[in-house]
Amino acid sequence: MVEKTKLLIGELYKSCQEYLKTIDSQTIRTQRMAVFSILFVVAMSLATWVQSGSWLAMVHRHNSDFAFIIADTFSLIMISYAIWSFFHFSKTRNNRLAKSHRVLVEGLPVELAVFTEDHRYVYCNKALEPDSSARLNMVGKDDFEILSGQRKELDKALIRRKNFLKCISLGKSIEWLESSGHIDDSSSTHKLNHYELVPGSSDEQNLVIGYGIDVTDFVKMNQKGNDLTANLRYAKNIQKAILPDKDGLGDAVGEAGVIYLPKDILSGDFYWKRQKYGRVFYAVADCTGHGISGALLTVLFTQTLNQCIDEFGLLEPAEILDKCRALVMDVLNKGTNQVTDGMDVSLCCFYEGKISFSGANRPIWLMRGEEIKELNGSRFPIGTHMETQQPFEQIEFVLRPQDKIYMFSDGVTDQFGQETQKKFTKNRLRATLQKTANSNTTNRLLEIERVFKEWQGTLEQLDDVTFMEICYLPALIKKQRNDFMNKTKEAGKQLKELSKDEFLN
Repeated sequence: MVEKTKLLIGELYKSCQEYLKTIDSQTIRTQRMAVFSILFVVAMSLATWVQSGSWLAMVHRHNSDFAFIIADTFSLIMISYAIWSFFHFSKTRNNRLAKSHRVLVEGLPVELAVFTEDHRYVYCNKALEPDSSARLNMVGKDDFEILSGQRKELDKALIRRKNFLKCISLGKSIEWLESSGHIDDSSSTHKLNHYELVPGSSDEQNLVIGYGIDVTDFVKMNQKGNDLTANLRYAKNIQKAILPDKDGLGDAVGEAGVIYLPKDILSGDFYWKRQKYGRVFYAVADCTGHGISGALLTVLFTQTLNQCIDEFGLLEPAEILDKCRALVMDVLNKGTNQVTDGMDVSLCCFYEGKISFSGANRPIWLMRGEEIKELNGSRFPIGTHMETQQPFEQIEFVLRPQDKIYMFSDGVTDQFGQETQKKFTKNRLRATLQKTANSNTTNRLLEIERVFKEWQGTLEQLDDVTFMEICYLPALIKKQRNDFMNKTKEAGKQLKELSKDEFLN
């Protein structure tokens, strides 16, 4: 609202300038006609004088000549017209100029006033004081005198004086927000005040223009926005609590890490881990939309995946996705309102040195050494818009030490770059992974995020971004198991010794 009001003032000022240019051009044309008329008369007189030999002889020769009388009369008319043009159009321009300024200032929908250097009113418009007699009474007074006469608090006058002196001393514009409460209805109004110094010439004093814009609606809207943002940030904490702990993401498989960059405060992407029945399940999912709508779907799908394993005891990724789809359709299609939103997901299961994979419209990448192979899942998402609900396909293969599995949402590859205005693409992601093939998971993910942010530049992030790496390290798994067993044995010994002491006592 503030920007719109300032824009309105600018447009009115621009219109006034265009109007003045039109008046100036008309005045210039009239003055040119007057100058040409004078030059014409002078030229005629010179020509006549040259032809007659002298001015006196010309007068004697044409004293009774009717044509000469007409020429003289016409010359006098042209000279009179030229003189009248100079005075009349100069006066007309000043009147029109004053009228245009008066219309511009009086018609502004904002409170406007002009002050002397000692903060006394020189002028104020109708928006500031509708009563013309009251406006005249304000001239020559300052805010302290006016507010005292109205029996109002002087706090506002003190703040205005402080900002006025600041504007004078610094020589630049000053803005501040002024709020007023109303006892009758417990409401409040807010006004954005502005002081602008207008330096005078050498023989004129400086003036200050002040105006106030009503920004009550803007402030209330901003307060509501702040409340909403606070609620969204609290909801973000809840969403983060649902996600698995990043520090323990690689337990039982080797190493694992994730890049998680929501477009908004809340995300429509989520990553998921579940360890049960001697198996470790991982998933990266992209739900329809982002923000609040996407975040609600992430909660639904996370709970559904957990239900497929904990309640129904499913172990195969394809069976889990089939059941997940059935459960989600049952929830979203209750009653007469049908929801066509869904989820793209990559789901992997690690067990006994093997991996089984099933995808809903999303692939996984297998990286061995520097070679990257893409394994595609089914070409349809989990959702209710499909006419035929085909079963999800499943891929199984044996893992090798140092194998890396990558799962990511399309927000990674679809992001446009600032310099090229093109997408990040799978090829650029593949090249970045191959360059960092010899790094560990942590450093590799840091490099990928750096390259992605550098590519994005100052452009807005278009979608939620999630990228997960799982590095299969049997030696690390064995070490983790041995450490766990040793800790368990040590805890057992301590418990046994404690039991003996209690028995003896």
